[in-house]
Amino acid sequence: VAQVYFSRGQYEEVIAFADTIKNKEVANDVAGIIGQSHYLLGQYEEAIPHLEQFMQAAPVVPGNTDYYMLGYAYAQAGEHDKALNQFLKMEEKQDSLQPYVFYQMGLSFIKVNKKPQALSAFEKCYLADSTGTLASISLFTSAKIADELNLHGIAMHKYVKYIDLFSEKDQFLEGKATLPAEARSNLANLLLTAKNYREALRILEGIKKPSTQDLTNIQRVSYYRAEEHYLNNNYSEANELFTKAANVNYDRKINGLANFWLAELDYKNQLYKESINHLKNFQNYPEVQNTRFYPISFYNLGYAHLKLSEYEKAVTSFTLYVEKDKEASNPEVYTDAVVRTADCYLADRKYQKAIQYYQLILDKKMNGGD
Repeated sequence: VAQVYFSRGQYEEVIAFADTIKNKEVANDVAGIIGQSHYLLGQYEEAIPHLEQFMQAAPVVPGNTDYYMLGYAYAQAGEHDKALNQFLKMEEKQDSLQPYVFYQMGLSFIKVNKKPQALSAFEKCYLADSTGTLASISLFTSAKIADELNLHGIAMHKYVKYIDLFSEKDQFLEGKATLPAEARSNLANLLLTAKNYREALRILEGIKKPSTQDLTNIQRVSYYRAEEHYLNNNYSEANELFTKAANVNYDRKINGLANFWLAELDYKNQLYKESINHLKNFQNYPEVQNTRFYPISFYNLGYAHLKLSEYEKAVTSFTLYVEKDKEASNPEVYTDAVVRTADCYLADRKYQKAIQYYQLILDKKMNGGD
């Protein structure tokens, strides 16, 4: 009768009827069917003693399903060491349950704070089920654990693989919809923290269907990589990447900063008109006005105008710099701006103005005044 109830999925009836069976010869069989019924009803704590009795004195050797059910019940009851003991008995048995065994092992290893073992379990889960229902969550989780273990290179590659293979599908699935955004956010933080911009750029540009967040990260990393090239005097490579960062509009602050450095490169190449254009573009971004580059951009603009003998415009730029850097945060640059203002007035034959600024240098005993 109990078997009939069980085959019909009437698990509560199984439990109620089985409790009336007093025949000791079938006690272990009864324990097994009661334990499975509690398990299938999600009553894991109630299932454990019955499954334990069945497993300890089963009429036949327990199978993988028996080990899995008892292990899963232990895990759901918070007894993760006992759960792992059951799952490890199945680790090498290749069948349809194997991916689920590895996945549950991974979760239990996390609970007992054994993250390296958890990482291994989730990696095995992915290898055993690379196209199945556990594939995306096991790959994502292995990336996250690698990140937490400071295995940044491994984590980066796993996040990129997840984004390429699963993000488009997962964003529409209940329970997984937040994973693509989290993967991209975690990847971005890893790349920027590592400051390995060359590798970061290679990984990001390898994403097959980049999201807006991916494109924003590409813009930022292009800018930081360009800075590295600039500091190493690789001006051609710097120009290419600053141009790339300046020509997209995902992060407007990066847009502005890229224009500043393009102006620097133009000035080095004696392209003074182009330098002026880039500096004016930079100054038009409100997002850069609190950066240390904003005041100095007026000083640089003054020099570009001076190179073109545009003395009035040079004076305007130099005096704007002096006004914006009233604290003279860089005394040498501040003094030079005052001197160049005087020089421009002199070149433009505005002698009284020139004398006024030269006198200012003498009165304040500015260092660097020539």
